[in-house]
Amino acid sequence: MSDLSVIIITYNAEQYISSCLESVISQLMGKQQYEVVIVDNASEDSTVGVIQKEFPNLTLIRNGVNRGFAFAVNQGVRSSQGKHILLLNPDAALGKDFFEQLFRFIHENPKVAIVGSKFEDKNGNVQPSCWKTPTLYTTLIESFFPYHLSIKIVTDQLHNVGEVEMVSGGCMLIER
Repeated sequence: MSDLSVIIITYNAEQYISSCLESVISQLMGKQQYEVVIVDNASEDSTVGVIQKEFPNLTLIRNGVNRGFAFAVNQGVRSSQGKHILLLNPDAALGKDFFEQLFRFIHENPKVAIVGSKFEDKNGNVQPSCWKTPTLYTTLIESFFPYHLSIKIVTDQLHNVGEVEMVSGGCMLIER
């Protein structure tokens, strides 16, 4: 069993899948046992070709039909073996020492069930990554307010490590 399974779901991700996979592999090379499982949801671009050409040793599951993100995540998890599972969006590029910090955190906090990550855009601006539990109130806010207003109400913005209600599936670590 490997220490970590990185599960990436793709759909028409050819423009950024290489940089995502390079950011993952470059940090994990030789550090611990890991596997990368990519589930492609019937991409219509050359995502699959890029993965096969540039990363032939990674596990690639090709779906003929796009059944959605959750279905593909379950496929990836079922085919993986890692003690920890990292769900990662294909447009993510991991920051320096990401895995080192992540594994240090989970070893220092063994009761934590799910770990999320801070998101930043290319300019270093923090993006939403922690959400409040959906309620009638948050649903109404999201339905009737413009995005730039509602996002501030339905998300939590942490500046340090802390407990939140929900983390984004864009980068989420769970223990099997």
